[in-house]
Amino acid sequence: MSFSFVELAKLGLRVHYRRSAQPAVADGAPPSSSSSDKLPLLLLHGFMGSIFEFRHLFAAWEAQQRDVIAMDRPGSGLTTLLPSATATTATSTTGQQPIFAKEGQRVWGQQACVHVVIAFLDAIGVSKCVLVAHSMSGGLALLLATQHPEVRRIVFRLGNFK
Repeated sequence: MSFSFVELAKLGLRVHYRRSAQPAVADGAPPSSSSSDKLPLLLLHGFMGSIFEFRHLFAAWEAQQRDVIAMDRPGSGLTTLLPSATATTATSTTGQQPIFAKEGQRVWGQQACVHVVIAFLDAIGVSKCVLVAHSMSGGLALLLATQHPEVRRIVFRLGNFK
C-alpha cells in the first residue's frame, strides 16, 4: 500500500491518493477477468471527507487481493483546489456545459469532478474500475457511470461506514 500524489498538469491539480499493492501479473499482462469482481475499486469519499474515511475498508479488500484506490477529491484531504476558471477551460465530454465556472470563479461542481476523476484514472493507468461512492459522491459516481459507461462498470452507494 502506498500514499502518493499525481500531477494533473492540464487541470493545474495535484491529487493525493492511496493505492493498495496491485495484484500480481504474469508476463506484464494485467490479470484476466471478464467479470467486475477483479477490477480495481475506486473509492470516492463524501463531502468534507478524505481518503481517511476508507481506512478500515482497505484491509478487508486488500485481504481479498483487490487493487484498491482512494483519491482525495479537489479541495479535500491533501488534494489541491482546482484553480480559478479561465476563458480557455474545456467543455464536458457531453459538450453540453462547461466543466468549470465562469472566468475567475473557483471551480466546484460535480461535472468538474467527473473530469478530474477521469483524468486521475488516466494518469495512474486505470481504464476500468468499480466505483464505490460514499454519501455526496453517489451523485458523482452516477454521473461517471452514465457519461463513461465504457470504462466504469458498477456503482455502489454506501451510506454509513460504522
